Amino acid sequence: MQTPEVHEAVTQDEWLLASKILKAKGHSINHLTDSSLLVCGDKGFLLGCLPPGQLAFLSYIFVENDFRVQGIGSALLKKFIQISNARSINQIVVPGFTGNAPGYVQPGVNVETEIEALRIFSHHGFKEIGKVSSMERSLNDHIEILEDDQWEIRH
Repeated sequence: MQTPEVHEAVTQDEWLLASKILKAKGHSINHLTDSSLLVCGDKGFLLGCLPPGQLAFLSYIFVENDFRVQGIGSALLKKFIQISNARSINQIVVPGFTGNAPGYVQPGVNVETEIEALRIFSHHGFKEIGKVSSMERSLNDHIEILEDDQWEIRH
């Protein structure tokens, strides 16, 4: 099988395609100075962050359904590892999905729904270090917090 061609995104259209896909999945995308978007035509992309220092973040990987199991995900991941090595980065972290919590600028991988992504990361030597749990509370709903033996409200 021929290795798919992967390159760093350079056009606004490439960023817009990734943004459109992420928005359809309920994520936002921020094009930051340290952001890296690798693309394989319109078949898939990898979004990462390569800040100065020794740690990179692989925030999201996506391959269109019709092009899965054709080496595109592996090609994107290999290219990100290659770029990280070239920048003397020692470690790549795949952050978990945080529900677009404030302070998180890229989406992260949802360990409950993105099993294929986890498999490809594992295949390329990534090891689980923990799982992220996101929580939220609507302030529009009245929730009464009761005192009991386990929870005591202190003033």
